[in-house]
Amino acid sequence: RTNSRRGRWGLVSTSTSRTSGWISRAVARCADFQSGVQLGLRLRPRHAERLAIMAQLICGLGNGLLGRGSRHALGLRLLELLAATHGLSWSLYPSVGAFVAVLDRPHSGVDRPVDPVYLVWPLLPYNVAGWSVAAAAQRFGIPAARVTVVHDDLDKQVGELRWKYGGSAGGNNGVRSVVASLRTDLFRRLRVGIGRPAANEDQGRGGILAWVLGTLPDDDWEQIAAGWAEATMQAALLQPPASEKTPRDDSAAAP
Repeated sequence: RTNSRRGRWGLVSTSTSRTSGWISRAVARCADFQSGVQLGLRLRPRHAERLAIMAQLICGLGNGLLGRGSRHALGLRLLELLAATHGLSWSLYPSVGAFVAVLDRPHSGVDRPVDPVYLVWPLLPYNVAGWSVAAAAQRFGIPAARVTVVHDDLDKQVGELRWKYGGSAGGNNGVRSVVASLRTDLFRRLRVGIGRPAANEDQGRGGILAWVLGTLPDDDWEQIAAGWAEATMQAALLQPPASEKTPRDDSAAAP
């Protein structure tokens, strides 16, 4: 039976049978979803994403498929290393403009057997990669507080790994893009030191640009990769970010 009424914005029609049918289907879906939670079943991805309240997202910054051996692509290379360590495979997600790999971190709870860790490898240029981060966070239902961005840092010595939660972008355009896209600066960053050009080299904008886009020496990569592979570093990285940290937190990522 169809009832019609004229409201403030014009004629509105409602179908009683259609409405009751919609409610019945919604209740059934909720019941099925709750049953899956109780049994610890592996639900369809979109349901699993809603289940995983402790899921997190780790994103590396770089220039996509360009300049993969450069200092600016360090975040992507470290993400690739993390995926390789755990034997993960990458899948293309066109809707977020990135490759994504999923690591199921074991969880002791019966209601949540795993906490997914989504590794996001943006295909966008460094300075606009924040769009992919925000799109992936929305796609997988992850709040900004559980996002970690791995990026190179000029102000840190080569191989130095430092945590930061919240605060300014520190002049990094990639981080600035993430802040703008997430509409908050309250997310975790892992800053990986690449150092600055030598004192006798160009310290201006042109010199800095050439430095970050230049090839990362093998010795520097080995030093950085060794610190990245530390057990304590991996354990800290795969733990959900602690949102209670102060925005000015700048702690060492490895002993």
